[in-house]
Amino acid sequence: MINLNHRTVNNLNLIVGNIAYSAIVLPILDYSLILFGFTYDIDINRLIVLQKNALRVLTFSRFDESSEPLFKRLKVMSLKERLVYN
Repeated sequence: MINLNHRTVNNLNLIVGNIAYSAIVLPILDYSLILFGFTYDIDINRLIVLQKNALRVLTFSRFDESSEPLFKRLKVMSLKERLVYN
C-alpha cells in the first residue's frame, strides 16, 4: 500500500487544481472578460466571486478560507489583474 503524507497530498491537490483551473476555468474567464470587460462593476464582481469559488473548489479548500493565499500558491492572476493585463 502506498503511504502518502499530508504534504504530498497537498502538493498533488495544488498540481491538480492548477491544471483543472487552467483547462476549465481560465478559458471561460478570458472569454467573459472580452464580453464583460467594459461593463458595470457589479457584473465584474460576480465574475470575481465565481473565480474565487472555483479556486476553492479545485484546491479542496474551505468555503470561508481567504482566496489571496490561493492565488499566490497557484500563481494565478485575479480577474482584476487579468482585466488590466488584457
